[in-house]
Amino acid sequence: MNQTAEPAAATTKALELSSEDLLDSFFHKLSQPLGALYGSLELGQLSNDAGELKAAIDAGLLQVERLMWLFQVTREFFGTDFYANPRRFFLGECVQSAVADAMPLAEAAGVAISVAVRHDSMVSADPTHLLHALENILVRSIRGSAQGSDISIELLARGDSAVVTISDQVPCSDAAAESTFEPFPPGAQIGPGKAGNLDLALSRRIIQAFAGDIRLRLTSLHTRQFEIVLPAA
Repeated sequence: MNQTAEPAAATTKALELSSEDLLDSFFHKLSQPLGALYGSLELGQLSNDAGELKAAIDAGLLQVERLMWLFQVTREFFGTDFYANPRRFFLGECVQSAVADAMPLAEAAGVAISVAVRHDSMVSADPTHLLHALENILVRSIRGSAQGSDISIELLARGDSAVVTISDQVPCSDAAAESTFEPFPPGAQIGPGKAGNLDLALSRRIIQAFAGDIRLRLTSLHTRQFEIVLPAA
């Protein structure tokens, strides 16, 4: 399977945002529907035409829906204590659960998933949130994969760290890899039904709450390899 190729020597480092940058990014995105909503209300207030009033109200309702969605996403990012209920467990348990949950989607897409356990380490985390983070990555890989392709998952140890790699056969450019974990990449339309990179950005935030990190490396074949690193308990 070509996704097992070693990552290229010059790997692509995903864009990292500080907490302050992340907050600024979210509030900037929140300001956009607020401005559009204000414009719609002002247009309706200045018009006496029934058609224009209806159009202004419809446009305002769309912005309200988008704004409520963004507030909900923002609350999930910054209002959730991902480390509220930590416990010690073997990382392989969480990986197997994520694979089992994602398998119906993979089967429907004609994508095979294989798991190789080189070394299973115990970690300290909230298993529910960590499962969510792993599922986000798996679902992204499945949805991007062509029918008949493979996704390989490997568990290993590196020093005092537990490592999970998720390798797919999805082609990826350096530019795309740079913005993989950026919640609102330039030019991307974000809103209800169009989450963009928010799922992967949330996965990174969850994993970082457990003192870990996630990276996207490009293999020598320019396919993707997600690497999750957590401190071994």
